[in-house]
Amino acid sequence: MLTMLWGSCKLCRTITVSSEDPCPDQDTASHAGSPRAQYSRSACSVHSRAPHSHKDTPDTRPAANPEQRAAALIRPATVYLEGTATGWVRMPDGELFDTAPYEASWTCTGFVVNPDGWVATAGHCVDDLRTMILDAAFGDIYAANTDWTPEELAAFVDGSFTVEGEKGGSDPALEMAVLFGEGTSGTRLPASVIEYRPLEQGDVALLKVQRDDLPSALLATDDDVAIGTPVLSVGFPGSTEQVTDPSLEPTNKSGKVSAKKTSGTVPFYETDAALSGGMSGGPTVDLEGRVIGVNSFGPSGESQAFNFIAPSSGLEELLAARGITAQLGAADERYREALAAYYDGRYSEAIEGFESVLSMSPEYPGISGLKSDAVRLRDQHGDVSASPASSSSALPLILGGVAVAVLVIAALGGFLILRSRRRTPVPVAAGFHGVPGGPVPPGPAGMGPQQGGPGGFGAPPAGFAPPAGPGGYAPQPQQGAPGYDVPPATPAPATQGGRFCPSCGTERRDSENFCSNCGQRIG
Repeated sequence: MLTMLWGSCKLCRTITVSSEDPCPDQDTASHAGSPRAQYSRSACSVHSRAPHSHKDTPDTRPAANPEQRAAALIRPATVYLEGTATGWVRMPDGELFDTAPYEASWTCTGFVVNPDGWVATAGHCVDDLRTMILDAAFGDIYAANTDWTPEELAAFVDGSFTVEGEKGGSDPALEMAVLFGEGTSGTRLPASVIEYRPLEQGDVALLKVQRDDLPSALLATDDDVAIGTPVLSVGFPGSTEQVTDPSLEPTNKSGKVSAKKTSGTVPFYETDAALSGGMSGGPTVDLEGRVIGVNSFGPSGESQAFNFIAPSSGLEELLAARGITAQLGAADERYREALAAYYDGRYSEAIEGFESVLSMSPEYPGISGLKSDAVRLRDQHGDVSASPASSSSALPLILGGVAVAVLVIAALGGFLILRSRRRTPVPVAAGFHGVPGGPVPPGPAGMGPQQGGPGGFGAPPAGFAPPAGPGGYAPQPQQGAPGYDVPPATPAPATQGGRFCPSCGTERRDSENFCSNCGQRIG
């Protein structure tokens, strides 16, 4: 029935809200056999002290593994996304199915790529609002047409029903929000969709929020990625949040790059990191904390971990088109310095650095736990001592002085030689370039949607089996819901610069999918 299959966007969460039934799980049994439910697309769920030492040897200090370091590097830039689509369902005869609109809600993961409020996620987290609203309405449609089989009705609805916004013929309304913070406390910021590429064209999206001090991440190039590269995939899985307390702390899944694949001409990385609904749009990073790509999709029904990542090159192209560079802010640089001191056992220096970060960015996520751990570890083990002092005998001092003089002279000579050489710029890695202008035909894996009747995608492509049941995830906490302490957002000053709109931060161009000053779809 529906064109975007569950398997194609498995990594985000299913629609959970409609206008008539705010919690579809209460009526799961009545619709368990509904193909709309079966084929529904997932949407994309202290104070500082002077250094001191103890008699403990360095061997007694806890050692951090590479995955722990990578998780700490990407943690501040990882954000929780909420999406809501609202629209009216119109039947083939032109009449509205219901005078009230239907609403579909979902959650995804994102990450900040520039401190001035630029946020990346997966394209399917903001795409195909029609399908999501029809999913939300299908239970009511089936209840009013019980003489149809669910399969027949699903195919008919998908091929002939339309979805529109408040103004007849307009697109459904889309609202996106970014939540960042730690634990159960955070800030919720409205976000505008600047541009996106759907799943079959690269599955990346660029959002904008009105903040200029967000923790940010760095991007890797394709040259940094090889078969066997260890990675960490980060996000907010809906399945675990059903059985644990609400938290803005993301999950980290380790794995490695298994292959570099394409669908048509669109590149993807295959990994064996275990991903699940709600992690769509989150970052997959190497062990240096650099983002190699965006969590994208995985085949449904596969018992092993075969998941696909959209390379960061596609995101870089969206940024470059607006003159934006993925970069760290001043607080990010200071945080990384403090983090290095923490893992080296220089706890007093780390504590001072974490306090400095908070003075620069009071809401910087992840600091409180690290700072508390640094205080505890310093009390237990002390700071790493400096190298033992050299002998006081005269001969070593004389020899040491001679050695220093030799080194200084050699270094000066080397400096002069380097100064005399002409600098040659290092070539930048080409990465992946080029994105097809149209949908990618389904390959053997059946990744892309197939064309069906008017306005629909038709049957699921081969290779993507629908889930056995509704397969949804519980509704996630919204603003004001129990569990999350999310204060109202404080609008930040508009982004400066003649080329960018003060309301959404980008200039309007005819080739864009959304209006640059409001984030709504254009064309």
